[in-house]
Amino acid sequence: MVKLVLVDRHELVRDCMRSRLENLADISVLHDAPHLDDLLRVLPDVEPDVAILNSPYPFTSACETFLRIREVRPDVKIVVLGSNEEATFARQLLRGGADSYVLTKAHFSDRIDAIEAVMDDRVYVSPDIAR
Repeated sequence: MVKLVLVDRHELVRDCMRSRLENLADISVLHDAPHLDDLLRVLPDVEPDVAILNSPYPFTSACETFLRIREVRPDVKIVVLGSNEEATFARQLLRGGADSYVLTKAHFSDRIDAIEAVMDDRVYVSPDIAR
């Protein structure tokens, strides 16, 4: 079973993702949070395999986020959800510490594919990203 945590500022999105992830895959959502600070407060007490972050943050803030998460849980895999379709942006996030980048507009199965990829130590980037 894959254990994960979710961060998204919208409660409805978190609830829907939790429900779909737990119903479609062998996944347990340990915690969901509206903000990174909420996640960082509980992270020492949970042991996720994957953190899914919906990132409205600029690039530098995103990289700081990855570092803060990895200070507490160095082995956690980070899947970033975002709307920027530029390949350059995706590459920067991956170089900055993300393990996968999935477009928010992508089919839900892309999220599952990203989780499976990072659990196999592979990088996943949405196929729709401009190359």
